[in-house]
Amino acid sequence: MRRINHHLNVRSWALACAVLAAMAVAGGCNSDSGENKAGNESAAKPVELVLANHEAGSENVGDWAEAVERISDGSIRIRISNNWRPGESNYEKAILNEVRRGEVPLASVMSRALDEVGVTSFQPLAAPFLIDSVELEQRVLESEVGERALAGTEEVGMVGLALLPGDLRRPVGLTQTLAAPDDWRGARVYTREGKVAAATLEALGAQPAHGPDEAWFEEVEGAEVGLRAVRGQPEVARQDARMTSNVVLWAQPSTIVMNKDAFEDLSDDQQRALRDAAAEAFDERSRVVTKLQAEDLRALCSIGPKLVEATPSQREALEAAVEPVYRMIERGPGNAEALAKIRELKGDAQPDTVDCGDTSKPASDAEPPETELEGTFRTMLTEDELADSPLLGDAGEVNDENWGELTLELSDGKVRYTAENSRAGWEVSGTYTTDGDVIEMRFDEIGETWGFRWSLYRGTLKLERDESLGVPPELHAPTPLLVKPWERID
Repeated sequence: MRRINHHLNVRSWALACAVLAAMAVAGGCNSDSGENKAGNESAAKPVELVLANHEAGSENVGDWAEAVERISDGSIRIRISNNWRPGESNYEKAILNEVRRGEVPLASVMSRALDEVGVTSFQPLAAPFLIDSVELEQRVLESEVGERALAGTEEVGMVGLALLPGDLRRPVGLTQTLAAPDDWRGARVYTREGKVAAATLEALGAQPAHGPDEAWFEEVEGAEVGLRAVRGQPEVARQDARMTSNVVLWAQPSTIVMNKDAFEDLSDDQQRALRDAAAEAFDERSRVVTKLQAEDLRALCSIGPKLVEATPSQREALEAAVEPVYRMIERGPGNAEALAKIRELKGDAQPDTVDCGDTSKPASDAEPPETELEGTFRTMLTEDELADSPLLGDAGEVNDENWGELTLELSDGKVRYTAENSRAGWEVSGTYTTDGDVIEMRFDEIGETWGFRWSLYRGTLKLERDESLGVPPELHAPTPLLVKPWERID
């Protein structure tokens, strides 16, 4: 199967599509629909709403989007635009402002980022060391605390539609352990947007450091991240990363918000569909988050991370150090009551801990690596990028069959690799197997076996050369597959 030749970087292409989508919305997605506020939807064309999503894949919002279309009987279609504002450090505040200005009708962001645009009702959800288990996060989000948080978006011209579970964020030290308050003092620590998160790190004496989420481990001494982020960077996990196994800083739920004017342009039934979809999507998202947590732990433990444990006295000192953050949160209307409700729901439950002691055997319903990897991945590589890559070991690899639009299809143990550009095209098919974070591809038709370390994070596949796996002629790790990450397209 031949593909259309082009030379757009995949992220640039996604951003261009996102801009065009926003322009389409600004021009009126539901024009000529024949629909009005009173109803008359039977003969109306579906309203298409673009949802800005920074993630590379739509797993975080896909269930909600499907529920909207189902509940609305197809009168609303959600078009998810992934890779929105790729590579930016403070993208969530920018996305929220795009929604407020009506440049895009819908967006999914982490709930902790809402206070960057003046919404304080989500701050109790990010209170340090409070929501420290997957089960507690789900209970809180389904309570009146979650309902009140969503209602707070109305103050800034948005409508909060859904609040869905996310991962737990833990301290990861890259050059030092992050357990006692003294460990944090003076350290540059990566963190995502949110005033509560920044205030927490400052209260511990650390310096908050922002950067693209895919580069969370660069130029910092530590980070607040989830298991998946560490799993997605196995080379970091194999080096000197130290995860504090019994400390959860906070949970990171996501929220879906909508421009208020765009919401009010819809019929009552359509508005109800957008709101009711959250309840339908919540249980499935909770199941997925729980499953991913277990899978990430098994995969991470197979890499061999360094786990450290904070002592009871260290944990008490951490909690004492962040008391000023709680005073800040309580200044928001209704936040003190929300914190009290979360404490009531928590009771004396202990935090979820990271333990590699019982992860040697996967659970019976766990998704094996082969299944997780299945899909179609694509990257764009120019001839100059290949020639200039420090990974290039053989100048002979710079030829017309090794650059352009590269596609890797993995399915049911079979692999198909294609490369196509304006001058030439090439493809080869074979089989593949995995063993932990190692993938081996066998191509009998060319008499070669390729081997790599692999990691998959938020739909982005990275392949790495590791000479300990073998060197030619026994095992190849072709440079074109290593230079740039691969984005899942199917």
